[in-house]
Amino acid sequence: MRIDTREEGLNSLYRPHAAKILQHLWDSGVTVADGRSIKELHDWFNLNASTFGLKTKSRSAITNALEEMERDGVIGHFDKHGQGGYRKMYYQAMSPLQFSIYIKDKLGDKVGEIFTGPWWKP
Repeated sequence: MRIDTREEGLNSLYRPHAAKILQHLWDSGVTVADGRSIKELHDWFNLNASTFGLKTKSRSAITNALEEMERDGVIGHFDKHGQGGYRKMYYQAMSPLQFSIYIKDKLGDKVGEIFTGPWWKP
């Protein structure tokens, strides 16, 4: 995770399309019980991209964004088996509040690594 201090909100942490997908997962309350497939998230994003002022993205760009957020622990996935094979179903693993606490702690840890000295008290 990289932080771009020129941006605000989720856009400071993720690319704009990833930030919109994460916000969509939060807004729609997607949980483990009703995950969304890559195809569903890709179709949703490309349908709404122009309203966000963004260009449409390939399915691989959406997949990469989802995998990055999953590595950060913000979202999770489970495999769903059915007709036509299996699909990864993504859901929110952290609420917006849990995510903000996670980011605050992560920033504090990183600052502690960078700035060590007698004045630093984590």
